[in-house]
This record gives sequence, structure tokens and C-alpha cells, in this order.
Amino acid sequence: MKSAQNCAKIAFLSVFTVSIGSQKASAVSTDELADLVRAQAAEIRSLRQEVDSLKRGQSRVVTEQKRVSEDVKQVRSARTVVAGKDGEPRSLFDPEDFIHKGRKPGSWRIPGSEFDLSIHGYAKLDYITRLTGQTSGAEDLFITNNILTSPAPGVRPPRGTDARNRIHARESRFNIEVAGPTEFGPARAFIEGDFFGAVGNQIESNSDSFRLRHALIEVGPFLAGQWWSAFEDPSASLNTLDFQSTNGYSFIRQGQIRYTHKFDGELTGFSLAGSIENSESRLLNAATNTVLSAQDTNVPDFVVQARYEAGWGHLQAATVLRNTSGRTPIPAVAASATPFGARFGYGANVSGVINTPLLGDKDNVRFQVNYGEGIGRYIQDVGIGSADYAFSPALGRAVAIEALGLYGGYQHYWLPNLRSTVGYSYVSVNNPSFVTGTALRETHYGVANLIWSPFAQFDVGIEGLYGRRTNQNGLSGESSRIQSSAILRF
Repeated sequence: MKSAQNCAKIAFLSVFTVSIGSQKASAVSTDELADLVRAQAAEIRSLRQEVDSLKRGQSRVVTEQKRVSEDVKQVRSARTVVAGKDGEPRSLFDPEDFIHKGRKPGSWRIPGSEFDLSIHGYAKLDYITRLTGQTSGAEDLFITNNILTSPAPGVRPPRGTDARNRIHARESRFNIEVAGPTEFGPARAFIEGDFFGAVGNQIESNSDSFRLRHALIEVGPFLAGQWWSAFEDPSASLNTLDFQSTNGYSFIRQGQIRYTHKFDGELTGFSLAGSIENSESRLLNAATNTVLSAQDTNVPDFVVQARYEAGWGHLQAATVLRNTSGRTPIPAVAASATPFGARFGYGANVSGVINTPLLGDKDNVRFQVNYGEGIGRYIQDVGIGSADYAFSPALGRAVAIEALGLYGGYQHYWLPNLRSTVGYSYVSVNNPSFVTGTALRETHYGVANLIWSPFAQFDVGIEGLYGRRTNQNGLSGESSRIQSSAILRF
């Protein structure tokens, strides 16, 4: 700025000198110009000094950057004192020594591989209060088949073994999954367990036993291991706090080998699966109304499943074919094993979830219908309290038991974090004519709850449950309870 002002002054004086006369102007301009030149020279020297100073500062910055860069290189190239597995020293900054984010949320890349590791599960506390009725063997689960019935018309059911109040955390669980890409398609191994094994000592430790739920291997379309049966549809189950859930639900986990084909193009959303699954059958001894396990099975169970998924929800249909034969001890006949011959069983079901956006953004209807002969183990209440076949000691033969199980429910979101489920379930067992007495004929199950999720991983809720059991002889019993639960997922 100062230099520009001096230049302007020089120009002005030059013009002024020409206008007032050469001699007088010459004297004035000479003195003025000399002063201005000296001032300009001083200004130039000052600017040069500033420029030199900036250059020296920049040089120091560059030198420091080079030094830091060299230090980083030296640290990164440093070697550990302990040699690696191959006997060679390893860098402290070897990428294989660090854990990286996996492909799925909450997973980690396993160092030195393309597979991700994830650990999930939840901790859950249940507070159960039985309001009416008597039950035995259903203290922590609402099993309608275990409701005690009246011994005679007009007589109250006997007192059961279950406590009226129960607080436990047996449903808590955790699982481990390893998954990654392979040349044969996505692969994963999954293992899960919970603490619903043997009940612990309630007097002191309540140390409930850990048990296996799932253990499977998947590679591309193939699955091998213990998993939900292909006859089951877990995604259509009702959202209940009661761990048992509906009595008419097709529920079973078992060892299997499964192949699933997912269609694309115009058939996107369709899938077809076939599985070979572990076979186990039970016989109802009509003479004593006791259930016994069959000792042999000729072939595994065969299940075929068809499924369609879309934005409105999903539908699934499945069928199971089974053939059971062998020997089972029937004390009423003989002390030795009694053959009952081969028996064929079959069953089919349909289930689904239908979203109802007109009633609520996340509202939905869920349902399932199961029917078959000799498939009692595939329907929850029948598998617990009845059997696949009934054996008549008098006739010396076994007959497949016909069974029906169904449920339906509606889930409504009052708020984005407040929801309710109401549902009803029914089981009917059409026993052979030679089955009488206290054998199971039918059960009813009703549920209604309110669940609040203050944040995504946490639920707290309250639930009312009602159940009724009727025996083959027409005598019945009912029970109701209230359950409160808190669950935190990780």
C-alpha cells in the first residue's frame, strides 16, 4: 500500500513539474524524487527480508515433514522380538494382526480369512403368576396339554406340582455364527444354546443347565445340522412373551439334510426346499393311556416345502411323509418287546404373514393350519401330550392318530415402539375308538399382550394367557396366568 502511494506521488509531481516551469520544477522534483526513491528502496529491502523469512520457514516445515515420515517408516518396519509362526520376524503393523468390520452389522472379519464372526443372543427375565387352574410340568411354560383336568363331573382338578409364582431367566441364550463367501456360494456355521435344560436347584443356585438349540452348516443351497424342520415356519409364529407359544404351532428342531432352490426372474420370491429329517415316533398304549417311544424307525422323515415372499408378506406350504415301524415294550401284553409293524404317516400345513398397512404401518396377521395322520410330533401340544400312533393290546396293532392344529393372531403397533399381539390356537386329536379315558382330545390357547421397546434392543411387556384341556372322556380343566418379561438383545 505504501509503495503504491509513493508511485502515485511521483506521477503527480512529474505532471506538476511540467506545468509550473522547468527550473523551479526541476529543483522541487529532484529533492522529492530522491526521498521517494530512498523510501522505495527501503520498502523493497523490507519485502525481500519477509520473503526470505517465509522461504526459510517453509523449508523448516518440509524438513520436519520428511523427518516425521521417516520416523513413521522406521516404526512400521520395526520387528517384534518374538518370531512369528513361520520363524520370521513380523511387523508390528501387520494388517493380519488387526480386527476389521465384517459384512453384517455386529460382525468382525477373522484375521487372515474372508469369514466374519458374530456373537449374538439375549438375556431375558420372566415373572409368571398362575391365576386359576392347576398345572404340572408347566411352571416356566404355558403348556395347555399339562393343565390338570377334573377327575369326575363336578369335581375340582387335583392340586398340581407347579408353583403359583415363578421368576426365572432360563430363556436367556447366545449364539455364534461364522459366515463368508466361497466358490460354492455363501457359507456359514451357526451354533446356539439356551438354559432351558434341566432345572437348577431353586433353593440356592438356580443353576439351570445349558442345552443345544441349533448347530448347522450351510454352503450355498445345502444345509446340514440341527435346525428348524422344513415343515415349520418360525417367521409366522406369534410374538408372545410365553416361551411355549401356541399349542397348534408346528414346532420341532431336529437333525436334517436340506436343499433349497431360490428362483429368479419372473419367479423371484419363490423357493422350493426338500429335506431328509430325523425320525422319532411315539405310541399311545391304549390300555394304560401312557405314551412310549418306538424303538426302531425304518426310514427318515421326508419334507417338501414351497414358499413365496413379497412386499405384502409371505405364504408357505409344506408336507411331510413318514413311515414308522419297530417294537415297543407294552407291559400290559408281555414283559418282552411287542412288534407293531410298519405304519405310514403323512401331514400338510399352510402358514403365512400378511401385512395390513391399512390398519397400521407395521401391523400384520399371522396364521398356520396343520393336519395329518401319524404326525403328532410335528404339532406342539400333540407332540408333548399325545402320540403319533395308538397301540391296542387287544387288537395287537397300531393305528395312526389323526390330528389338527391351527392358530391365528393379529399384531398391532399402537406407537412405533409399542405393540400388542392377540391370538387364538386350537388342537384336536381324533383318537381311534379303542382309546378312552384321560387321553388328550383337544386344547385351546388364548393370548393377549402389550410390549414396549424404549430402544431397539430392549423389550418389556405384560401378557395374559388362558388355556383349556379336554380329555377323551369329556372331562376338562382350565388355567390362566399373567406373565411379565424383560429382554435385552445383543
